[in-house]
Amino acid sequence: MKTWQQGLKTMIFVIVTAMMILPLSSQGDGKVDFPWGIEVPFPWKQIEGRWNYDNKSEDKFEFLVIAEYEDGTRVVQVTELDGENNIKARGLGVAGPDKRIVRAAMQSEEGSYLLLIRAFKDEKQCVNGKLIVVITVRSMNAASQRKDQNYVITKQTEEPSCELN
Repeated sequence: MKTWQQGLKTMIFVIVTAMMILPLSSQGDGKVDFPWGIEVPFPWKQIEGRWNYDNKSEDKFEFLVIAEYEDGTRVVQVTELDGENNIKARGLGVAGPDKRIVRAAMQSEEGSYLLLIRAFKDEKQCVNGKLIVVITVRSMNAASQRKDQNYVITKQTEEPSCELN
């Protein structure tokens, strides 16, 4: 192998390793840095219900599993509500049987956005039976210069446990 090819392979290895190790940050009041603990399979048993932003916003999300197919794929109805329970956005999300992320296409009066929902297990937190659920809001407007916005959300009625399915 030529010297320049070996150098290129080394540089690619360093870049890929740095991308995996260095936290990816995004803008927003409830900034969450990634990686954030260990990403785990989606917590289907706990997801249904209302979830609040951890950043003290009065807005919330409501998740309802509306379909489960034989192959394990599930469909989730997602509703974003304001502090007075008025609907801000609605959409449907889907995740295959072995997927860790639910991807929901959301529609609001301001336009469309993609909502990614995932769960992380922090070994220290999970000793107490807690998963951390994170949403990522990604603009679907090609002209938008907004970066992804990541937020930790918590269930209104109970803490999410480490039990996943």
